[in-house]
Amino acid sequence: MKEEKYEEARKIIEKKNIKDTVTTSKIQQQIAKLFKEIGLNVEKEFLIGPYVLDFALKKKKICIEVNGFTHYYNFNGKINAKTTLKYYILNKLKWKVLTIEYMDWKNKSKEDKIKYLETNVLEKIM
Repeated sequence: MKEEKYEEARKIIEKKNIKDTVTTSKIQQQIAKLFKEIGLNVEKEFLIGPYVLDFALKKKKICIEVNGFTHYYNFNGKINAKTTLKYYILNKLKWKVLTIEYMDWKNKSKEDKIKYLETNVLEKIM
C-alpha cells in the first residue's frame, strides 16, 4: 500500500511538473561558507526530479538539508508532510538524507557550529 501511494505521488509530481521553490536562507549561506572552511566540497541548490536539495554530494548520493521554520508544523519538532514526502522519495531514489536542524544551530558559536558539522555531517559521510 505504501509503495502504491509513493508511486501515485511521484506520478502526480511528474505530471504536474511541480518544482520546489529555490530559496537560499541566511543559515544555508552560513553553512555553505563553513563547509568551504572545513574543506567539504558540496553542490548547492542541486536539482533532483522536482526537488531542490540544499546541498549535495552527487557521487555519494548524499544530500544535506537545512530544516528551518518552513519544514515544521510548529515548534514541537514535527516535520511537515511536504518535507516528509521529499525525504521519503529521496530515500527511495537511494539518496542518504542528512539534516541540519535550525533549533540545534541557531545559538551556537562559530566553533560550535563547525563541531556540529563535523559530528552531524562529516562523520556520517566518511
